[in-house]
Amino acid sequence: MWYLPELFAQDGTFATYVVALVVSGLLTIVIGAVTSSLSAGKRLLSSLLGLAMLGYGVYLYLFLPMEYWIAWYVFAVPLLAVIQAFQAVREARRSTSATEGATDGTGDGTGDGTGDGTGDEAGHGAAGATTGEASSAGAPAPQQPSTSTAPEAAGPKVAPPLH
Repeated sequence: MWYLPELFAQDGTFATYVVALVVSGLLTIVIGAVTSSLSAGKRLLSSLLGLAMLGYGVYLYLFLPMEYWIAWYVFAVPLLAVIQAFQAVREARRSTSATEGATDGTGDGTGDGTGDGTGDEAGHGAAGATTGEASSAGAPAPQQPSTSTAPEAAGPKVAPPLH
C-alpha cells in the first residue's frame, strides 16, 4: 500500500483518478442518503453507483493493479446526482408552496392572493365566464352555473388579458 504523496510522485494521473473516484463515490452516496425528496429508486441507484465508484477507487489504491481502466466520464454521475437532488428539492418546495397557496382562496398555488389571471380560480369554465366580463368578441359571456361542490373562491377575480 502506498501513501498518497508517494502515489502522486509516481503517477499523478493515477493518483488524481483514485482520489476523484473516492471523493465522487462518497459524494454520490451522501446525496442518495440525505436527499429525501428523491424517490426510493433514485436514492438506491445513487447509493449503489456511489458505492461502486468508492469501491473501485479503494481497490485501485490498495492493490495498485498493473492494468487499470480510467473512465473520466464516470465523474458525470455525481454532477448529475447533485443536479437531480437540487431539482427534487426545488420541486418539493414548489409543491409545498402550492399546497399552502391552495388554502388562501386564490387556487393559483402562489399564496399571494392575486389569482392566476384566468378568472378560473374555482374550477369553472372558460376564462371570464364566471364573472360576466366581456369576451374577446366584445359581448358579455353568459354566466355558467358552478359544477363544483366546493364553495366559491374568496379572492379577487382578475380579467384575462385581451389578445
